[in-house]
Parts: sequence; C-alpha cells; structure tokens
Amino acid sequence: MSYKRTWTRGWFITVQTSETLRRLAVLKPKSLAVMHGSAFVGDCERALDDLAAVMRGLHGS
Repeated sequence: MSYKRTWTRGWFITVQTSETLRRLAVLKPKSLAVMHGSAFVGDCERALDDLAAVMRGLHGS
C-alpha cells in the first residue's frame, strides 16, 4: 500500500481518493453539493468518475 500523499490546491489526495470517488459514483446520486458552496444537478455519476480520473492523474497513481 502506498502512503504517498499530495496536497493540491486545497485537496488532500491519497491513493484511496479516486477509488472513493468511483464508489460514490456507483450510487448514482442525483445531486452533488459541497459544504458552504454550490450544488450540481445533472450527470453526477459521470462528474464523480471524471473527478476520480483527474485526482488519479494529480496523485500520479
């Protein structure tokens, strides 16, 4: 197991980040929201999968 961690623009990324996002995508949410921020309504499954790919690229795993 890799313990490499990356801090990127306010995101703390580990090897588990992209897998966690993929597991959330499987739940097929209808909306996504961040604390004290905006909400997104649309293809949330794809949005989470795309974000997982970006995080995987930023982490380099």
